[in-house]
Amino acid sequence: MRRLLLRSALVTLSTCGGVLALEVGLQLYARFIEVKVMAADDSFGWVHRPGQEKRYPNEHGAKPHFRTNEYGHRNASLAKERTPGRKRILVLGDSFTEAVQVEEAESFPALLERALPNVEVLNSGVGGWGTVQQLLYFEQIGRELEPDLVLLMFFGNDLIDNTMPFSAGIAPRPYARLADGRLEIVERPDPEPFLSFGPKIPFAAAASRHSLLYLVTREYIYQPLNTEELREREIEWMGRQTPEERHEIFSQVLGRLQAACRGADAKLCVALIPSRDAAMGRPDAPLELIEALSLQHAAPCLSLLEPLRRSMEAKEGPYFARDIHWTARGHAVAAEVLIPWMRERLAAASP
Repeated sequence: MRRLLLRSALVTLSTCGGVLALEVGLQLYARFIEVKVMAADDSFGWVHRPGQEKRYPNEHGAKPHFRTNEYGHRNASLAKERTPGRKRILVLGDSFTEAVQVEEAESFPALLERALPNVEVLNSGVGGWGTVQQLLYFEQIGRELEPDLVLLMFFGNDLIDNTMPFSAGIAPRPYARLADGRLEIVERPDPEPFLSFGPKIPFAAAASRHSLLYLVTREYIYQPLNTEELREREIEWMGRQTPEERHEIFSQVLGRLQAACRGADAKLCVALIPSRDAAMGRPDAPLELIEALSLQHAAPCLSLLEPLRRSMEAKEGPYFARDIHWTARGHAVAAEVLIPWMRERLAAASP
């Protein structure tokens, strides 16, 4: 009996030692070789870790350099205090604004900053964020940066992202719902819906935030082995709100963002990013309703659809062939339209 217990203890210790060694190895790999830019966050679901550098390969074979400053922005170091005589634009957005597919200098926020004298353009875009996360970011951090202008970049999947309590591939997130027709933002969501997309182990919530071994197992083993079931479950979650409810949620989120901007003496404006399908003239979610909702909340709105549609025939298209995001040409097209519009908005924002 004693020998059996000893053998069991040795097996347990060996297993634990092996797991620990794998975890330590992955942590070292992520720290020094394959840097992990994203980190789970209690306030926003996930954020960019400050002061990180990484190269992201794109489908053209290039590896654009990505860096974050002390605020997690894709910018050079930024002083919190305003530079006298310089204006600030804070760009709120998702992966189109984050723009890991192109070099920083090729991204539309950087192109805006180069074209607008005495203007700082702060790129706070984070991949996977919806308008709810962008709103909370502005209320808690962005307003402290004292922007003159807040540019909200809207993409069609924001409507669903706003109502989902998780991103299946990233983390739980704050989300919005309607309670008797009024906006309710759940800032501390139940992690269980997110955890249901990963292996069932004790302390899964803690492991999902701190264990790279868990995350690697989840992403490269569990999810590929259960793709069909997990996709059906995700679609079921996406269908829990009607399109009308999603639009109403967006409208009320936008109204709250407008109120926060006014409280911070900043002007809000909205730019609409069309999908590749829309730019190719294929049926897609209409942007006209989002434009109408923006104007309803006194937020000037600019659609990028027509400029991007016209550029689809160029040798270098504005979208990657498989990746849904913009190429360097797409960012240039967006910037060409945004630059004069931003000049007008800044002039209107001047006292």
